[in-house]
Amino acid sequence: MNTILKENKVYFIGLAFLLFLATLLILQFEKGYFVLYFGLQEHKFIDYLFSIITHCSEAISYMILGILFFFFKKIRWFFALVFIAFISFCLSFSLKLLFSFERPTTYFYKLIDSGDFILIPGIDVNNGLTSFPSGHTISAFALFGFIALISKNNVIKILLLTL
Repeated sequence: MNTILKENKVYFIGLAFLLFLATLLILQFEKGYFVLYFGLQEHKFIDYLFSIITHCSEAISYMILGILFFFFKKIRWFFALVFIAFISFCLSFSLKLLFSFERPTTYFYKLIDSGDFILIPGIDVNNGLTSFPSGHTISAFALFGFIALISKNNVIKILLLTL
């Protein structure tokens, strides 16, 4: 465990900073503020970029990485990846049942119906009580975190943490 912490000091310091910053922002702003703020922006490039990033945490990314690990005989990493995918799915599903938070389309339904809330083309928006935690966020954090922890390059670690 000590070796993992030492080899990934940059990653864990960055993670601690981001958790601290997120805590401050959550305590400072009302529920839905950031969803509303970013939902009212219209930047085609940023919308396109985030539509790609959100798909990076889906099953296809895990499969491609798993095939690469298998092909390059990184069998231990292959099985670790399968385990991480399973755990992140179970964690996301369980926490969604526990918290039952409204999704943004449910929470901001009046704004969406009036056209004041801009949706990103190509992204399917779900309704209901499955907003928190974000399955894509848990999956992306698990996948990118795993890749960062096995990477030797600090720039890659910070880039993956940023994503």
